[in-house]
Amino acid sequence: MEDKTLIDETITFLLFLLPVLFNPVPQLDKNFEICMFKKNYLLRIRKGTHLYTHLLKSQAITGKVLSFTGAAMSLRNEPTDWQLGVHESYMPVYYKGAVAGFFKKEYSETIIRHLNEDELLKKALTKACTDLLRQSGRDTSQVKELIKKYLKTSERPKFGTFAIAAFLRERQQELDLSDKEFTKFCDTFKVSPVELNNIYTGEPIEDSLMAPLARILSISKDELIKVRDGQEDHEI
Repeated sequence: MEDKTLIDETITFLLFLLPVLFNPVPQLDKNFEICMFKKNYLLRIRKGTHLYTHLLKSQAITGKVLSFTGAAMSLRNEPTDWQLGVHESYMPVYYKGAVAGFFKKEYSETIIRHLNEDELLKKALTKACTDLLRQSGRDTSQVKELIKKYLKTSERPKFGTFAIAAFLRERQQELDLSDKEFTKFCDTFKVSPVELNNIYTGEPIEDSLMAPLARILSISKDELIKVRDGQEDHEI
């Protein structure tokens, strides 16, 4: 029973004093021993050229020496998962008087400016939608639904004709062409000005146009068909 108590204390000590000794792959190393010293248990651990000692709980036992070989764990050389950035400086950020987080000083002013601009735009959109509902005689309690509707229409389309129209506008920017120049460019690939305008207005795209549009956008015809038909999310 005494031996078990002693071993329990030893384990507790190791967990408290030497947590860095634990390694996913234990390796047998130096011995450690526990002996009596002036009616106290003394734990001695040899690690390389270092000797660690710790005074354990006092016991009313004399003349007994326990020594055994332990599976000492190797010190890990890799950085610890949790570290303290003593050289980093952060500033508290407040939202309506309450701390919301901490930013680095060099970025804090820019981030706060953009956050405040975002809040201002939200307030302006709310006011515009509220005014629109009032002018049309509708219930102003529907303002959140109207805001969601406008935000949805502002998102980049993922599928359908408008998604392909967005690809065409991006292609025009990549080629650095004016509207007139890009229209001529598309016409050389057998997409007429009328057909191009129909795409921009959201008209359904015929199968015969998929091959020339794919050449204009420099993607495969199959990929473009998936975007038109909405079979999967796609980004170019």
